Amino acid sequence: MSHLAVRSLISDTLQSLNLGIQFTYARTTDFNTMRDKQYPFVQLDPLTSTPVRMNYTFNTSWDIGMIFYQLDQKDGNQDESAVILDQMSDIVDAFIRKLNRISNATDIDAKIIIQSENVEISGFSVTPFIKVTADILTGFILRFKLETPDDFNYCTIY
Repeated sequence: MSHLAVRSLISDTLQSLNLGIQFTYARTTDFNTMRDKQYPFVQLDPLTSTPVRMNYTFNTSWDIGMIFYQLDQKDGNQDESAVILDQMSDIVDAFIRKLNRISNATDIDAKIIIQSENVEISGFSVTPFIKVTADILTGFILRFKLETPDDFNYCTIY
């Protein structure tokens, strides 16, 4: 699976949730320089990969890092931040469930049928953050591994 295919898979999975999520692919340090942000906002960190030998072929193991942002209040209390974390947790969970369905089975969603048993996801970790960046944002950092055959073609799952 190519770099472009991994980015597209993640972006398409997020957009299929129909939650009006703004998505970008950039370094975390670039976030404060972005203009016209709308929330919820999800940023995919630059992808890194490692070849994994599988018998006589190779797979690619991608390290995925995503940040799920929501606007918080500078002078808000911990209860207000907790509500934001609850809402963002629901979005993270919905993304994980959708990506897991894509990797394990047939998912009938509106007009598309996604079929692939060639993508394996593992090693999920979800870490909260409260009131970070210049914009005062609360949310979660999601990390996981995505393993695909090196000849996997994202376009073939539709």
